[in-house]
Amino acid sequence: PDQRKFIRRLRDSILDQYRGKPAREQIKRLENAIADRISGAYSPAAFEARMGTPHSKDGVGFSVTSARNLSRHLEKLLAQGVEKD
Repeated sequence: PDQRKFIRRLRDSILDQYRGKPAREQIKRLENAIADRISGAYSPAAFEARMGTPHSKDGVGFSVTSARNLSRHLEKLLAQGVEKD
């Protein structure tokens, strides 16, 4: 439960940087990608690639530019040590 809460906080902070309106499925995939990134399953580059991969190919579906910007924002949050609760 605490990890889900942490992931939602990271998601909300990331989406605050996004100017568009993500679809529900896109938000779900973003949460899964964040979980994979914080668990170490994805490197920063792999996370960014997943963010920019189209929905049809099981990605999150952001544009390449948005994927880069949002990924950088996540890395900044993780480097700053965002609290888990």
